[in-house]
Amino acid sequence: MFGLLRSEKGMTILEVLVTSLIIVFTLMSIYIGVVYAEKTVLQNYRDRAATLLASGELEKIYFDFSTVYNGDPNRIPNRYSKDVVIDLLPKNKKLQGRLMMDKTFQNEFVSGSMIRAFIVNVTIEWKEPTSKMAKRSIVLREDFYAR
Repeated sequence: MFGLLRSEKGMTILEVLVTSLIIVFTLMSIYIGVVYAEKTVLQNYRDRAATLLASGELEKIYFDFSTVYNGDPNRIPNRYSKDVVIDLLPKNKKLQGRLMMDKTFQNEFVSGSMIRAFIVNVTIEWKEPTSKMAKRSIVLREDFYAR
C-alpha cells in the first residue's frame, strides 16, 4: 500500500487534456440544453399570455352581444384592432402585440332549416424580440348564433 504512495507515477499531459475536453463538452451540452429550455419556456409563456388576451376579448364580445346589444349581431363592429401588451421586458420595456377582430356571417343548415351564425376571429400578432424574423400569432375563433 505504501508503495503506491511513494510512486512518482502520475497522469500524463495527454490524459489531463482528454479528461478536460470531456468535462468541457459535457458542461457545454448541459448549458445548451438549459438555454434552449429557457427560450422555450419564455415562448410558451408569451403564447399563453396572447391566448388569454384573445380569449378575454372573445368573452367581452360575447358579453356585449348577449347583454348590451340584446343578441343583435349587426351592432357588433365588423372589424377592429388595438395594441396589447403581451410581456414586460427588462428596462421597463413592453412587448407590444396587435389584437385584430374580424366578424363574418355564415348560414348553416340544421335539420332542414337555415340558421344564421356569425363567426368572430380574434388574432394577436407580435414579433419576438430575441429573433430577427420570428413573427408569432395566435388565432381564436368563436361561433355565435343570433336569437
